[in-house]
Amino acid sequence: MNTQGLGTALQSGDLVTIDSISPDVINGVTLRGVVNKPKRSPWFEGMRIKDLIPNRESLVSQTAIRKINETLFDNFERERTRRERNKVPDDLIKADIAQAELEKKLNYGNRLDNNRLDNNRLDNNRLDNNRLDNNRLDNNRLDNNRLEDDSKVNEKLNDTLSLSEKIGTLIEDINFDYAVIERIDRKTATLQLLTFNLGAALDDPSSKENLALLPGDLVTVFSADDVRLPISKRRIIVRVEGEVARPGIYTAAPGESLSSLLLRAGGLTQDAYLFGSVFTREEVRQSQKVNLDRLISRIQSESQNSLTALAQNSGTALDAATIQARLLAAQEEQKKTIQRLKELKPEGRISLGLQASLFNNTSKLPDISLQPGDRLKIPSRPDFVYVVGSVNTETALLFKPGQTVEAYLKSAGVTSGGDRDNVILVRADGSALSSESSLWSSNKTMSAVVMPGDTIIMPEKVDKETSWNAIVRNAKDYTQILYQLGLGAAAFKSLRN
Repeated sequence: MNTQGLGTALQSGDLVTIDSISPDVINGVTLRGVVNKPKRSPWFEGMRIKDLIPNRESLVSQTAIRKINETLFDNFERERTRRERNKVPDDLIKADIAQAELEKKLNYGNRLDNNRLDNNRLDNNRLDNNRLDNNRLDNNRLDNNRLEDDSKVNEKLNDTLSLSEKIGTLIEDINFDYAVIERIDRKTATLQLLTFNLGAALDDPSSKENLALLPGDLVTVFSADDVRLPISKRRIIVRVEGEVARPGIYTAAPGESLSSLLLRAGGLTQDAYLFGSVFTREEVRQSQKVNLDRLISRIQSESQNSLTALAQNSGTALDAATIQARLLAAQEEQKKTIQRLKELKPEGRISLGLQASLFNNTSKLPDISLQPGDRLKIPSRPDFVYVVGSVNTETALLFKPGQTVEAYLKSAGVTSGGDRDNVILVRADGSALSSESSLWSSNKTMSAVVMPGDTIIMPEKVDKETSWNAIVRNAKDYTQILYQLGLGAAAFKSLRN
């Protein structure tokens, strides 16, 4: 409206409409993502990517700088700074209080109109006690957890890491091969995505990747986690520990093998036991967790069938009370078993498939590509063999070269309820060996030569209907799965106990 329009005389009944100012930023360029400081810069004629992002140093994020600055903080200082960063502004707290009070009044009015004499008209616990008195401001939510986003959760997880596990986490991997400009074509009201090579644009201003910018452009820089990079372009940090000359954290080159990495770590010590090596990977751990959840679901679905079979096989000689007692006992035992399974923690172990041997030969290691977060632990050679299950004494027996499973079971003493046809030998490398004898072949597990650190499991026969037998009915299958999950002998013992 011009000056003449502002001078127009109004008459009774006229309607004057004043439009709001458009919030459109028409002369600026926005930068966001993995950068030191997200910003909106004024646009100028001829502006390019290099003008908005002057160098690679400007991509070092504030989070990385803060991590360096807080390296020497104790837990109290770190918590203090975290709360300060996530402190809710006073005006938002006041607005939250006002909203709660308004809702209280509105609900109070509705109660008087609709449920005035109703016993639950005040919904005391919901509105008066919990919502407004105890949790009106939800103190923990506002002060500590209201703005608890993914970065804060990651900070809490980072606090629980050991010193060696924090190595390599200061800075995010930046995707220098891909960045994007989002541009709105105002003439056609459409969105354009212009991709470019960020590294080339920063390193060579004359490169065609140094795109020209227009007013209103939004430039986004991604991390390696935002858009997953191939392994060859990611920073691969691997932990090597145990019986090596220089245990530590190493950056592996793309395609580097385990044997090459061990060589850089100084090679094996004289006490190393390569066959018992523990190689773990986070991606595998996540997959194993999914498989364990499926196993738990499978057992839960089979529990009802097992109880039904137990009831049907009880016979007619037992009275109803005895049958009911047996059912309740079996049901309770199955619940405990499922709970124990839920408490198991997959390790993400990968069996290296080495030939059982007392001699160390790193050239026999598999040619496996390393990934970020991989962990290799070379243990010292143990001097014992575990024997658990239906034996007279669950113990660790001294290792004797060349002895078989049957020899160790003879030393431990097999009970009358032991099932010799379904013995399981869990190798120190995480694999499991089991077999059933028949009229045409002998039990290969019983004749297998035992290695240091191996675990021999003697299950009970399943022809007796006891609460434990109800659990180990499929012990062979479940134990095989457990050891493929890399859970170790402790998992079996925790289930049995």
